[in-house]
Amino acid sequence: MEALGVSIPGLIVSLITFVVLWFLLNQVLYKPVFRMFDRRDHAIQEAVRKANEVREQSQAGEQQVRKKLEDARTQAQASIDQALREASQTRDREIDAARKNADQILAQAKADVQAQKQQAIAELRRLFPELVYAAAEKVLNGPANRQAGQKAIDDTLARVGMP
Repeated sequence: MEALGVSIPGLIVSLITFVVLWFLLNQVLYKPVFRMFDRRDHAIQEAVRKANEVREQSQAGEQQVRKKLEDARTQAQASIDQALREASQTRDREIDAARKNADQILAQAKADVQAQKQQAIAELRRLFPELVYAAAEKVLNGPANRQAGQKAIDDTLARVGMP
C-alpha cells in the first residue's frame, strides 16, 4: 500500500481520528441537533393536532349555531303562521258578527217598516171611510148612507189587497 502512497500508520491514525471525531460530533453536535429537531417536530405535530381540534370544535360550534338559527327560523315561521291563522280566524269571526249584526238590524228595520205599514193601513182604514163620506156628502149635497158606503169601502179595500 505504500506504493500507492498510503501509509498504514497514517491510515490507522486517520481512522482513529475519524472515529473519535465521529464520536465527539455525535455526542456534542448531532444528538443535540437531532433532539432539537425531534422536539421541534413533536411541537409542530402537537400544534397541528391542537389546530385540528380547534377546527373540529369550531365546526361543531358552527353546526350548533346553524342548527339553532334554523330552529329559530322554523319557530319564527311557525309563530308567524300561527299569528296569521289567528288573525284570519279573528277576521272571520268579526265578519260573521258584523253580518249577524247587519242581519239583525235589517230584520229589525223590516219589522219596523212592517209595523209602520200596518199602522198606516190601520190609520188609513180608520180615516178612509170618513174621507169617503165627507166627499160623498159634498158630491151629493147631503147626508150619505153610511152602511151602504161601509160595504163599498170594504169591498174596494179587499180588491186592492188591503185587509
